[in-house]
Amino acid sequence: MIIRKLESFFGEQTGSSNVVLLSGPSGSGKTAVVRQLYGSSLWLDGNLPDEREFLRSMGTASLLSRLGANKCLVIDNAQRIENLETTVISFAKELPGFRFIICSSFPGNKASIKESMNSGSISDVKLLPLSFQELVKHHSLETEIQLIDHRIIFGYYPEVVANPGNEISKLHSLAGHALIKDILLREKIQKTDGLEHLIQLLALNIGRTVSNHDLGKQAGMTNETVDKYLQLLEKAFVIFRLEGYAKDLKNELVKSRKFYFYDTGIRNAVINQFGAFSLRNDAAALWENFIIAERRKYLLNNSIQANCYFWRTKDKAQVDYIEEYNGKLAAYQIFSASGKKVKFSKSFLDSYHPTETTGINRENFQGWLWENKVEKPDRKKIVVRRKDLRQDDISMEID
Repeated sequence: MIIRKLESFFGEQTGSSNVVLLSGPSGSGKTAVVRQLYGSSLWLDGNLPDEREFLRSMGTASLLSRLGANKCLVIDNAQRIENLETTVISFAKELPGFRFIICSSFPGNKASIKESMNSGSISDVKLLPLSFQELVKHHSLETEIQLIDHRIIFGYYPEVVANPGNEISKLHSLAGHALIKDILLREKIQKTDGLEHLIQLLALNIGRTVSNHDLGKQAGMTNETVDKYLQLLEKAFVIFRLEGYAKDLKNELVKSRKFYFYDTGIRNAVINQFGAFSLRNDAAALWENFIIAERRKYLLNNSIQANCYFWRTKDKAQVDYIEEYNGKLAAYQIFSASGKKVKFSKSFLDSYHPTETTGINRENFQGWLWENKVEKPDRKKIVVRRKDLRQDDISMEID
C-alpha cells in the first residue's frame, strides 16, 4: 500500500482542532487517508441520499445518538451537502470535545467557518493526487525515473496508477465525470459546452500567458463568465495559476498569468492525446506543466510556504518559474531536453539578485522533486518492464 505523505504529519498539522477541512480533487485519495487514521469513527457520506438528508436536518440529540461512544464525525463527499458550513459551525460550538473531519472535493465557504470560530479550532489541509516523491518512497528512485514518461502521459491519480493497462478509461472517467460533475452539481450549471470548451483551451495553452479576453473570444464567453469558470476550476483542483512576477521594470508583464493542470494525465484526457512523450509536439509544454505541478505538490506535502511566479517582459525575456521564500528568490528555467545551456536575462538578474539560478531538465529534476536539491543523478542502466506497473502493491480506497 502506498503511504501518503499527509499521513505522517496529519496529526501535527491538525493539532487539537475540532474542525478539520480536508480538501482535494475527487479521486485524490482523501477517503483512503482518513480511513487509515479515523476508520472507527462515525462516517456519513454526502453521496448517499439518506445520509445527505440526515446531515441537512439533524439536531444535536440525533447526532449524539448516531455517534454513540465516538468522539469523531467524518463527513465524506461534503461538497454534495448544501449549507454545510452552518451545520459544522453549530455542532462544533455545541460539542467542543468532539472532532469533525470534513472531506470535500469542492470546498465551500471556508472563510465563513473560520470567521465564526477561533482560528485554533480549525485546520485546513489539502491532498492532491500522488506525487513523484511519494512513489519514489514506495517503489524506488530508479524505477520512477524510468517510468517518468509514463507518469507524464497518464499522471498520478491513485486509480490510474493502480490500474495499469486501463489508464485511458480511468482518466476519461475522472476528467469527464468526477471532476467536472462536482462543478456542475455545485453551481447548478445546465449547459456544459462552455465549461468543457474552456478546459480544452486551457489544456492547449499550458505554459503560455493567457487573458480572459482571449479565452472568452475563443470560447464564445464574456470575460466575466470566463473568470467565474476559471475560479471554479481552481476551486475544484483541476487547474492552478502562476501570476507574473513584476516589481521594478517598466516592461514587465504585470497582469499576465499562466494556467497549469494539477495532473498531466487529466490534461491529456481533456484533449484525448495519449501519444508517446518522445513523439509529441507539445512535449516541452507538457514537461513544464509536469515539473511545476510536481513541485507544487512537493511544497504542499512538505509544508513549505513559498510564493510561486513566472517572469516575462514585453520583449519576451522570461524566467519559467520563480519561488519566493523567506525573502529570497530562486529562479528556474525548465527544459525537456538535457544539456541545453541555461540562460537568464541580465535585466532580471540585475534587478532581483536571485540567490539561486538553475535549469531543471531530465538529468536533474528528481532531486528537486524528491529531496529539494538539484544535482545530477547516478547514471545507472535500469530496465523497467511492463510488469513493474503492477497492481498488487497498490491497495487503496479511491474517493
